[in-house]
Amino acid sequence: MKIDLDFNSLINRLNFREQMLFFITIMVALTVLPYMLLYRPTWLKSEAMKVEIKNKEIQVKQKEDLAKVLKLKAQVNQEREKRKRYLRDFSELLGFIGQEARKQKIELLYIKPKELSTTEGGSKEENLAELMMRGTYNSFYNFFKDITSSHYLIGFQSLQIINNIKDYPGLTAQAVVMAVYVKK
Repeated sequence: MKIDLDFNSLINRLNFREQMLFFITIMVALTVLPYMLLYRPTWLKSEAMKVEIKNKEIQVKQKEDLAKVLKLKAQVNQEREKRKRYLRDFSELLGFIGQEARKQKIELLYIKPKELSTTEGGSKEENLAELMMRGTYNSFYNFFKDITSSHYLIGFQSLQIINNIKDYPGLTAQAVVMAVYVKK
């Protein structure tokens, strides 16, 4: 038995309907095979790359956000430490003022924190302390001379020295301490 594989004779033996089905099958195979072998794998790779790029962008954004949060946290901690150090210096200053007043035999009537006030520019003045003391002219002179020559730089928002108040005979000084810096 001999098999004849001549394409023309094979096509000629088919009727018109079979020829059309054969032609459509060949056309489908010629379009689907390149799609399946060439285009689809490339398209799947590009889609996978798009997803990977999007994930990387999300990771970068998360890292940037984390960096911002860590930077803000560091700033907050730095401000907190600065505030603690400032409050410690301020409380040391108030103790120093009390010690110098006792040394000059000035009676401290009170030292109390002053309420925070807002200046015209909108900034708040913090760490204000109001103090009232009673003594003589010489004791006040020596007191202010001693605190100006100390290792603290003290700013006074106001200072009033009043003579002969009914309740407190002698000189009475009322002051608001507004700034403190430790001289290095």
